[in-house]
Amino acid sequence: MNRSQRTNAGALAARRDAAARGRRPTALVAALVTTVMLVLAACGQTPSITLSLDAASAELLRGSDVQVEVTLTRLGGATADVALAVTGLPANVTANFSPATLIGGTLISTLTLSADAAAVEGDYAVTVTGTGTGLTATVPLSLEVVSLTVTGRVVALFESPVSGALVASQGESGVTDANGEFTLSGLSVPYDLSVWSTADNWVHVYEELTADDLRLAPIASLLTFSGFTRSADITGTLSGGVTPVPAGQPVKVCVEGLDGVAMGCGTVTAGGSYAVAAEWSGPATRQVRLHALQVELDGDNYPVSYPGYATMDLTVTDTMPSAVNLDLGSALATSTVDVTIDTPVTIANVFANVEFGPSFEMPVAVLNTAVTAHEFVMPVIDDASYGFFAFSGTLQAGWVSDVTSSAATVVVANGPTLVSPIDTATNVTNSTVFTSVNPTDGPQTFVWMLAGGPFVALTTMATTSAIPDLAEYGLTFPAASSSNWQVLGSSGPSAEQGTASFADLYNGILAMVYGASPGSFGNGTVAISDTRAFTTAP
Repeated sequence: MNRSQRTNAGALAARRDAAARGRRPTALVAALVTTVMLVLAACGQTPSITLSLDAASAELLRGSDVQVEVTLTRLGGATADVALAVTGLPANVTANFSPATLIGGTLISTLTLSADAAAVEGDYAVTVTGTGTGLTATVPLSLEVVSLTVTGRVVALFESPVSGALVASQGESGVTDANGEFTLSGLSVPYDLSVWSTADNWVHVYEELTADDLRLAPIASLLTFSGFTRSADITGTLSGGVTPVPAGQPVKVCVEGLDGVAMGCGTVTAGGSYAVAAEWSGPATRQVRLHALQVELDGDNYPVSYPGYATMDLTVTDTMPSAVNLDLGSALATSTVDVTIDTPVTIANVFANVEFGPSFEMPVAVLNTAVTAHEFVMPVIDDASYGFFAFSGTLQAGWVSDVTSSAATVVVANGPTLVSPIDTATNVTNSTVFTSVNPTDGPQTFVWMLAGGPFVALTTMATTSAIPDLAEYGLTFPAASSSNWQVLGSSGPSAEQGTASFADLYNGILAMVYGASPGSFGNGTVAISDTRAFTTAP
């Protein structure tokens, strides 16, 4: 054997040794796997799977969906793909898994159950099944299909109830009671809801609602508020604080209703006595709370201190005077709030309000100004918060409520832009498409002022609408009527944000002109479009 042959032989032997060394670990792993499988088999641990849910039961609202998390557990070395399925679903309920098949290390899937409006209420025994090659597992799920019960309140100015209004949705109907309240059962989501009065010739339709609790302020009801029906005078003397009241330190004395809406406000600018008339509708007696707040104002009408505050609960009776003396005590601590007005238009008014509860506020600053940055000194009163309101004077307004921090931003928006029909359009019918774009992308309320016909409004998240079929409400669509339309835009992501925005708007304005109001129930904006004319078809 020559040198070359010896070299080749050595190389070949080296390759055989290396190959042998490479095979030995593989053989070892295989042997170990076999051993483990034999041990598992001997212990009864054959490949298997189990399923579990993050909830044993689920409630599914008609028209909506519900999600349940499904978890796969692999046992005994099970590796097969597992496909998921559901059995026992009632009619008009569908299921979707994401993912539908659990592969490899994926062990969790989200089951979405969806019910359309035709789904039948009831309890159903549903089974979730997982199936793989030679593998099966099941887990039960108790499913309850339910409908929506909607409770609501219809209000006018000062949050006064609108009684006797008709309310309907999805074939269910009712009438508002003396408190303006109603209940509709058996609904699916989303739902359209109509409120109307044949006696007062108006209708307001709300589209695509989902909430189970509503505060509705139809525009027509706000415009037709006829005032309170009961009144009682309250008088008394003031002590404490800085009394007799000097110039520049007025005392505002206002009435808050406790068992229903009640209003009344007066300002004492000199002397040591006050007089205020409590006004309300409904029963002859009302539980009320008096608030007397002394405010020291600077030369620009900004508050700088609060020399005193008093509160007193009492019962008032229609036409019966009450005498209540109030001790203002000592000066209140204060908190400074920096307020910024974010507005595309020139504003005309800014108000700073003390919110004493969920349905009462008093302004401590009413400013006629276009300034957009303010520093307000506010009184520290137990359980009270603050609200701020900005108004352009052309029905563009924004507000924030329930402020407890040292800074707040009030947003004012531009009004919607009307697209179609053109101004002075003719032959308008229920089929005519009205189009408007809200720059906030929030709800829009289309308003049609039909000459010789009803006042019609529709609140929607859509950019298009049409005059509703008025015959459904016992109202008449006037022929050859020279009419007008405009759109009010609100902020917020859903139609619910537009249901009560107008009451909040009016309450903000009332705080300025009346001295107090029920206040705003959230944050928001309202802005109005221009007005276009049209003529209905002959």
